[in-house]
Amino acid sequence: MEFEIKDLRTTKWILGIESKRGKRRELLLLSKTMYLKRVIDRFIMSNTKLVITTMSQQFKLTISQSPKVENKRIYMNNIPYASVVGSFMCAIVCKCLCSKFG
Repeated sequence: MEFEIKDLRTTKWILGIESKRGKRRELLLLSKTMYLKRVIDRFIMSNTKLVITTMSQQFKLTISQSPKVENKRIYMNNIPYASVVGSFMCAIVCKCLCSKFG
C-alpha cells in the first residue's frame, strides 16, 4: 500500500504531543504535558491525588472484587476505565518508542 505525503517541514505537534528540536538540532524532544492535561480534563480527574502504586505482574482482578451494591455497580459502569487507561498508555508507549529510537 502506498500513500502520497507532503513535507510540511518542522513539526510542532504530533497526535497532541509537542515536538521541539534541541539547540544543536541533533535531539528531538517530545513533551506530553499538554496531551496529559487534556486527558486529565477529559476524564474530569483534576481533583485526584497523585499516588505511586506498584503492582506485581501476577496481580489479577476478579469478579469477587467488584461492588456488591447495585448503585455502586451502576456508578462504576458509567466510568470509562478502558479509555482512561488507554489514554495514559498512549503517553507511556510514546515515551518507550522515543527512548528506543532516540
